[in-house]
Amino acid sequence: MRLVFFLAWRFLFSRHRSGFVRLLTYLSILSVGLALGAFVIVLSVMNGFDRDLQARIVAGIGAVRGYAISGRMNLTPEREAVILATPGVTGVTPELQVSALLRASSRGPGLAASGEAQVTAVPIDRKMQTSPLARQLKPGSALPGETQILLGSALAEKLAVDIGSQIDAVFLVPPGSSPLFAAAGVSEEMRLEVSGIYRTGYYEVDAASALLPAVVLRAIFGLHPDLAHTLEIGVSDPEAAQTVAADLQAALLKDGLYFRSWKDLREALFKAIRLEKLVMSLILALFGLIAVFSVLSALTSTAVEKRRELAALRAMGMTRGAVASVLITAGAIAGGLGVFLGGILSAGAHLLITRGDLIRLPPDIYDLDRLPSEWSTGIFLAAAAALFCLSILAASLPAVIQSKKAPSEALREE
Repeated sequence: MRLVFFLAWRFLFSRHRSGFVRLLTYLSILSVGLALGAFVIVLSVMNGFDRDLQARIVAGIGAVRGYAISGRMNLTPEREAVILATPGVTGVTPELQVSALLRASSRGPGLAASGEAQVTAVPIDRKMQTSPLARQLKPGSALPGETQILLGSALAEKLAVDIGSQIDAVFLVPPGSSPLFAAAGVSEEMRLEVSGIYRTGYYEVDAASALLPAVVLRAIFGLHPDLAHTLEIGVSDPEAAQTVAADLQAALLKDGLYFRSWKDLREALFKAIRLEKLVMSLILALFGLIAVFSVLSALTSTAVEKRRELAALRAMGMTRGAVASVLITAGAIAGGLGVFLGGILSAGAHLLITRGDLIRLPPDIYDLDRLPSEWSTGIFLAAAAALFCLSILAASLPAVIQSKKAPSEALREE
């Protein structure tokens, strides 16, 4: 075995080789390393963006949401006890939702920007337990009182308001929009102070949402304290949200309630992301195949260049299998060195992205200051094993061809 490895190493890196074949060998190793590094780091960045998007969605819409089949529900103490007793649940927030037209009130008529928003009225103390609202608040923000409101960051920019600004809010209840409001078809107007601005990082939420104390909306429309549109369920592990939603639905479906996790609510989005990752993986896999063909080219050139030495080994008694194993081992060496190089490149790029300052993103555009990257040892090992095995497979073709030649035939070709 040592002899086979020694001969394979000498065949690859001996100084007594033509410069072109030596160049092919080095390029084949480099191509394997680059293919592996590109595959791992691109998927790591995509996984990082995927993880970051998931965190923003959970922060924006909640891990689990509860709905009533009829459009309205009564969150009685008995139902709340069932929800809180479900494994993985950390809290529950009843929500009232109504559309509103918002307009800055500090300017003259026709000069202030306006916008439509989905205003969610919640018990603020409960909201703090089921969502990361405290971390999302802009510095200087305060929790809203009975005449105050919290605005999403993009919505505040659209309205050109800041903390302490006054806005006019017109709450709209279109006829037939919800069985919860008996006074459907009317609107109520009031002036509110912006007590704070929050940023979930999920633009869909930040651009069209606002938070209001539940007592304000209940007072406007004369609603019972138990009534709610939806429920936001806090969970200890967002990855287990689907299990929690299934448990809650099994327990409360008889009461006309159903539950959906954040993965269910954005299922189409995650399907698109998975498809994008699959297509990107296939494209990067093609680069890996090109690298394998470069190994095949280098070893074929090596076999042709060293056919005299291989014939001499056969003449001295080396078996066909041993001759083939020399070239196969050469392929394993080239693939192994390429995998090692790819590991260094991918790990270095990952550290550069996550800890270095070389690649920076404008946070006002991407809401990130650097590329997210999530290293996956499983992806690296699978890609490395595939390239290594394919390198050995590529080496088997010239190995089989060269081992079948008789020594006299190979010497005559020289």
